[in-house]
Amino acid sequence: MSDQNVSLGRCVLAGSVAGMVGALLANLALLVLTAHFGQSFDQLNWFSITRASMISCVLGGFVYYALSCWTKRPLVWFIVVGLAVATLDSVLVWRHPPEPGFARIANPLHYVVTIIALVFIPALAPVFPQTTSNRSNPPPVPTRS
Repeated sequence: MSDQNVSLGRCVLAGSVAGMVGALLANLALLVLTAHFGQSFDQLNWFSITRASMISCVLGGFVYYALSCWTKRPLVWFIVVGLAVATLDSVLVWRHPPEPGFARIANPLHYVVTIIALVFIPALAPVFPQTTSNRSNPPPVPTRS
């Protein structure tokens, strides 16, 4: 249905790149927010942020591919779904934080990763080169005489 030339592999690759960039920026944001608020939490460390960023962005690649197959406007729906999920997650963390003050550091990180995914995945998925196989069909299986 979509006019964009995207494949599942391209979307997952775009999600991987977005996950790496999102992880880098979210970890930098964590350093800034931790210094600004004077709080740090054991749950928010470089490994957990990188892992969450990579997983969510690769899943975002799958979602973008599915939307590109099912709708004529995958970018619009991708933005709506992405912001809705980030907002829902932020509301849950705000309502049920593991420790006081946790939400004011964790919630901005949700939006850093979300915005990177919303920009990078639709932008990168169509531009990655398509791998084509130049192999011909395999030779027939020999028969016994």
